Amino acid sequence: MAMPGWRKPFSVLAFAACVGAALIGLDLLARHQLQVQFDRAAADTLGPLLHGQTSHRWSASRSTDIIAGRAFDSESARFDDDGMHVRAADRAFEVGLVLTGLVDLNRYPRFEARFQSPASGTLSLIVAEAPDAPPCRSGETRFDKHATRIRFNLDEIRWDCGDSDIRAPQRAALLRLHVSVPAGSEFILGSADLRPSTPLTLAALDHLALPILPSPRQPYQLDRALGRIASDSSNESVTIVQLPLDGRVEEVLAARDHILDVVPDTVIVAKDGFPRVSALAKAWDANASDRSTSGLSWIWVGLLAVVLLGIRLKPPLGLRSRSSIELCGALAAPVVLIGGGHIGDDISLPVVTAGALTFAYAISLLFGDAPAQPTTRTLKRGWWVALASLALAAGLILLANKGHLAIDPPTAQHALRYLAWAAAQQFLICVIVAGRLEKLIGSQPWALLIAALTFALLHTPNAMLMQLTFIGALIWIWNWQRHRALLANIIAHTASGLLLTANLPPHWLHSAEISARYFLIGTP
Repeated sequence: MAMPGWRKPFSVLAFAACVGAALIGLDLLARHQLQVQFDRAAADTLGPLLHGQTSHRWSASRSTDIIAGRAFDSESARFDDDGMHVRAADRAFEVGLVLTGLVDLNRYPRFEARFQSPASGTLSLIVAEAPDAPPCRSGETRFDKHATRIRFNLDEIRWDCGDSDIRAPQRAALLRLHVSVPAGSEFILGSADLRPSTPLTLAALDHLALPILPSPRQPYQLDRALGRIASDSSNESVTIVQLPLDGRVEEVLAARDHILDVVPDTVIVAKDGFPRVSALAKAWDANASDRSTSGLSWIWVGLLAVVLLGIRLKPPLGLRSRSSIELCGALAAPVVLIGGGHIGDDISLPVVTAGALTFAYAISLLFGDAPAQPTTRTLKRGWWVALASLALAAGLILLANKGHLAIDPPTAQHALRYLAWAAAQQFLICVIVAGRLEKLIGSQPWALLIAALTFALLHTPNAMLMQLTFIGALIWIWNWQRHRALLANIIAHTASGLLLTANLPPHWLHSAEISARYFLIGTP
């Protein structure tokens, strides 16, 4: 029975209203996640300081705390619970410590390294104030084979900065240990940390000045305020500023990176958010951050494998029940891993394994009782529809760059890698998710909307990327529903993604990262 004439326009308006509401909802979600991230980041700095520790701490038992996971100019290096075991060669070796951003050495002038060595030797520090700046090296400090730690007062020791007239480095963008022990000796680096000259107390926390910075939408005023703070806070153990979160998420993150570049180690809290941060810092657990979750992670991965195998071998017989189970199997792990912030700057093997298991399960749905849906039509239909997403991407770039479109082709390796990633995403969202949603709810338009929203949420907490992928997914999934145009979608997705990430300015698209990686400081 045909739809009455008056119902079709109403359905179109309802669909358009839902699209608008989804775009607004994605922005609100991203703003909430940004506030939560600011609270956590501030508490992770203040919490250790309140409990006599420091946020600048490196455990050499974790390879992720060591640059490249190795010691340069050594024979070998390995990691265990005691730390990093380095077999020395016939010359000094260096161990680089991973920095998440610039470190203010005026606020953190006390460095300590804990180690074990079977022989006496020397240790010095190498610091560079910027990635491209000439390094400064401290004088060598001797230790004997019974020593277990070395302390440096960075503002008091002698530094050799080559031709530079710097008395001592004021900040660190690079920090390395230069160790000299007899060849063949096994030096064990346990841990290292930078500490403030004066501890932070509960009483001091409650009486700290909390200047309110101008809005991220006012860059000139923000620069002037930062200049005043930089000149007034050089001797403070910690500087806390309030930043209004009234700009777009990308503008706020660009402002955050700029603040930390001008005044390193500043604790940034959302305006009026300090009570939340203070409560989190006071409740900070000194042991929680050091607990290993590797064993528990592998248990969850094992359970995931068992569940996916079970629901694949013995799926429900009912069409809707089966569609629901298959949707959960394909989406549960990605939603938990991305939404839970488990994808950080160093993706763990359990996370990679969980992703591989999920994709293998999704691929398996094309065989057996669930026939493959792609056909030869995926090669030749729907190209003009798919390329509409590319046209929208180009239009957005022209708008953001005031009519300028830079053509900077990516490397072949990067383009091929992204092509494979786009193919995997298009397969998952079109073939698996949209198809099963249509069977589950019995409506192609609403399956399209829900699938597109699901695809957008898989890019959380990236505000602009969620909105862009939502619009793109509406086009790509409709194209799949209408033309089965999988290949056209993959090419358009790849071209749009490469074009947007290469051309949109940072205050429009902070990065193309998702999950915890999105909040990395200075993400390119």
